[in-house]
Amino acid sequence: MSETPRRPSYGLGSLQRLPSGSWRARIWIAGRREEKSYATRSLAAAWLKERRLLKVQVEAGVRAPTAACESITFSELIALLKEHYLAERGRSLTDSTVTGYLKALTRVEHRWGALIVARTRLREIDEWILEMQKEGLATATIRNALNQVAALFRLAVRRDLLPQPPCAVPRPTVIVRSVRDRVSEEDLDRLLEQAAAERDPAAMTIILLAADAGLRRSEIARLRACDIHRQSLHVAVLGQSWRTKSGRGRDVPILTERLRATLATSAGKGEASVISPGLDAAGVTKRVSVVWQLALQRQPSLHRLRHRWASQLADSGKVTPMQLMAWGGWRTLGVAQRYFHHDGRGPEKGLSRVLEKKDWGISGARARNARSESSV
Repeated sequence: MSETPRRPSYGLGSLQRLPSGSWRARIWIAGRREEKSYATRSLAAAWLKERRLLKVQVEAGVRAPTAACESITFSELIALLKEHYLAERGRSLTDSTVTGYLKALTRVEHRWGALIVARTRLREIDEWILEMQKEGLATATIRNALNQVAALFRLAVRRDLLPQPPCAVPRPTVIVRSVRDRVSEEDLDRLLEQAAAERDPAAMTIILLAADAGLRRSEIARLRACDIHRQSLHVAVLGQSWRTKSGRGRDVPILTERLRATLATSAGKGEASVISPGLDAAGVTKRVSVVWQLALQRQPSLHRLRHRWASQLADSGKVTPMQLMAWGGWRTLGVAQRYFHHDGRGPEKGLSRVLEKKDWGISGARARNARSESSV
């Protein structure tokens, strides 16, 4: 008669099936109980196997117990994560991605650096989100900062510094076409007047490229004189040294006379940069920061001019979502369709007024049908 298999002792850990159908693993390490629940038995068993190895190392004096690591601060974790990002630069992460991650980590360290990771609570993260929203930060900036907090939690668990994340990391609601994200025509006029008063043609060119052509900061920095044509701008992919965000080049129509007149001064200069050689995305923002702060009394955000450009094209009724996606350089149609969702406000003047005089290969009826289809 075969004996009933004995349940593993609690000293080596145990697996228990819960009434919900999930599995819970438990083990004692250095006088402290650790447990975690998983949807399947195999995942719970894999976690228990790792914790058993940790238990052996702790008892042998090779490794410190997890409880001793729960005093680790955000600054210490951020240093480890920065080291990981720099090691992956040029391998699994591009230079621009690493730069964005490090910038977001700087924001996290400024707010959370001296605090202990294990004592983080969801209420504190919610309060931080409200603080960033009151500062007027874009939704994408807030989301990037929260993503780095989640990455820090994952790093702590992966390196056995914490048994599990101290709390969940919420995600802010993404609102593309909000009043805060769009620059009005009056604000744009003030920016151009201030640039003229400061006698800064480079700042005026940057503002018009973002407001009337919808170029990103990195695309403005890399724009060459040979990319300027009579009716359009060519946003090129310059080999492997620099790529557009969508990974491919595109042609953007020049829809306003003021942009055409401003770019005429750069015609015939061949491979020369339109703004300044060696300029990067951060340098473009710094180039207009003085004009922006004097005119609008707030920090510059060229991407809001891009939102204005896309919103006015969508409001004009002359452009389809497919055309807007091609001109804006987005990877997916869904991003362009967000600008076609009606927000209760009529089209502003500016680009919409220009498009009333032109038909970019689509009739008004077809444009209205495209808008109604994209809003469904």
